[in-house]
Amino acid sequence: MNIRSIRVTVITIVSLTINVPLQGQSVLLRLNSEEGAVNRYMMGLETLMDMPMLPADEPLITGRVYQTQTILSSEGEVFELQTKTDSADISMPMLQAMGQTIPDMAGQSQTMKMDTRGRMMELIYRSDLEIGAGNWFTPELPENPVSPGESWTASINVAVPAGMGGSMTLNMDVTYTLVSVSGDIALIDFVGPITMVGSTQGMAMDGTGDFSGTMMFDVGGRRLERSETIVNLDMRAAGMRMAMNQSVTMQLLH
Repeated sequence: MNIRSIRVTVITIVSLTINVPLQGQSVLLRLNSEEGAVNRYMMGLETLMDMPMLPADEPLITGRVYQTQTILSSEGEVFELQTKTDSADISMPMLQAMGQTIPDMAGQSQTMKMDTRGRMMELIYRSDLEIGAGNWFTPELPENPVSPGESWTASINVAVPAGMGGSMTLNMDVTYTLVSVSGDIALIDFVGPITMVGSTQGMAMDGTGDFSGTMMFDVGGRRLERSETIVNLDMRAAGMRMAMNQSVTMQLLH
């Protein structure tokens, strides 16, 4: 048996054993658009701020938020998705010490139209969410099937609450890479720069930074299984410089 034949045999055995598509094989990544489909997620978040009068080594915000996502209607590749907060356990010790109160997030919701690639077509309704972390980033799936090692890009522009009555507009250029596929789970890395402009408590602010993370996508179930995102931002507001580090996890419960 020559060297080429041995190599082909080894690759075949490995692919059958660990069930990972080879470079030449591909998968089509799409979200479920079936009307009535329901998924429940747990979102974990931690935000660190480095700014005057606040210790940088203590979290500004920590907590868990439980959300239910329901597809209200569907037409072709476009569907109407409602994300509703069922309960939240949020801690903001430093802000509470300054007289800030924690908003009751239970019952808060947003409804949007999006397509099966994850692109938001229209924001139909959003409650007055004070802590909007985790809702602003949804993966944009590739137009065509992809193989492990292949990448695709997307530009995402979203407006999100900034807390304390503020708002932010985030602009992101994302590069996604399909790392591997095992069974029905596709492992995807993402990374990119981020810029923001906004205001909080009447002060204009802007910033630049980066974000990165990984996600596990259920190809057969056509839904996000788990994601981890880290955001780093250097911001300026009223002549004051601040640095923010935020980590957000999303975990499918059922």
